[in-house]
Amino acid sequence: MFTNFDPRIYTWNHFDMLRMEDGLAKEHWDEARIERNKVMVDAKALSDYPGSYALAPNFIVAVTLEDGHLAAQGTGQPKFALVAESNTTFFLENADLAIEFVKDGKGKVNGLVVHQAGQDMKAARQ
Repeated sequence: MFTNFDPRIYTWNHFDMLRMEDGLAKEHWDEARIERNKVMVDAKALSDYPGSYALAPNFIVAVTLEDGHLAAQGTGQPKFALVAESNTTFFLENADLAIEFVKDGKGKVNGLVVHQAGQDMKAARQ
């Protein structure tokens, strides 16, 4: 179904922090950061991506172009700004989530892949 899929390898920095009291963990914090590079993408290239992508039967990712930047909103979720990592891969700042747009053999966007928490979830364009 998808062609030209190029999986990404991200560098992770992770730490766990605990506040101990009387030998018991009272508070716990996790932190994971993915080092990503921000790039500028031509507005013409961005215009290929807006649309609806079916991640599951009842879960649609709506991608919009607003003020020269992409935004994504999943069903029942808030809208988030996307930052470009390449001409086809975008991410949410301070989150473990990237969206990679997939094109067919003719260069037409026919889907996307959501990379989150080590999972790759494919969504077809509607």
